[in-house]
Amino acid sequence: MPAMPTLRDLNKLNSFVRVAERLSFTKAAEDLRTRPSALSKHMTELEEALGFSVLNRSTHGVVLTEAGEGLFKRCLQLLANLDEYIVETRNEQSGPYGVLRVHAASGPARWFLAPLVADFARRHPTIRIQVSTDAETFGGDGEGFDVILADKKPQAPGMIEADIGGVDHVICASPAYFRGHGRPKRRPICATTIASPTISRRRGAGGSRPAAGRP
Repeated sequence: MPAMPTLRDLNKLNSFVRVAERLSFTKAAEDLRTRPSALSKHMTELEEALGFSVLNRSTHGVVLTEAGEGLFKRCLQLLANLDEYIVETRNEQSGPYGVLRVHAASGPARWFLAPLVADFARRHPTIRIQVSTDAETFGGDGEGFDVILADKKPQAPGMIEADIGGVDHVICASPAYFRGHGRPKRRPICATTIASPTISRRRGAGGSRPAAGRP
């Protein structure tokens, strides 16, 4: 079955989505850099082609009809699918593209990430790296991050885990301390223990996220 002419006019559907988001012809027209009267005309043409009303107009603004609400939700899903396809295809043809959001405790960020980020950025200029750090081990659910460097796997669905190696421990003291107390035969209980770091990344990240790469 051939597509309806309206559904082939993505400009009108995109304009409808902006009007539905802003609920104002004036504000939507500003976003789209056009005139409110031209935008209103496009919406009228869209409704005529669809055969049903999607907007209720009044002096107080614009309100979506029940049918308009349904069309709005489907348009958002359609645009999201298109965006995901474009990003995936761009990644396949020209390499990873987008924003890579990384979380690490401040120590691992300084020891492991800092020496690698500059080289990774040079090798993948189409990826922007956003690093978030805190003083303690990560304790969140992983939402909002593509890669997490932590001493244990985050309790979040869709994350896959990879061990990136161990951490050597060194006990340091002044020569005077060793002369007075001797060299320890084993690590003292008070010594800070750092577990082997684990890198976790979100499975099947889509949207504007790039294909996950390890710095």
